[in-house]
Amino acid sequence: MGSYYGYAVAVTDINNDGMTDLIVGAPMFMVRDSDGRLEELGRVYVYMQNGPLDLTPQLPHLTGTQTFGRFGSSITPLGDLNQDGYN
Repeated sequence: MGSYYGYAVAVTDINNDGMTDLIVGAPMFMVRDSDGRLEELGRVYVYMQNGPLDLTPQLPHLTGTQTFGRFGSSITPLGDLNQDGYN
């Protein structure tokens, strides 16, 4: 089964550098547990823009913690909630 990479996509300036960054959800991403069985946890990938058509993936990727939680199924830019200058 696929991870549904791209199920949810959002753009926002995460690091306040004036360039739009990309956030991509993969809500059905799976990892193997300690018994070797697959667990569906979901994952979110963040790509920072360095210039035109130049995106760098930020590691580590954000992985959900709840089995079948579909982490990454909904992504939206909320802006600078705590007013620290970063979205």
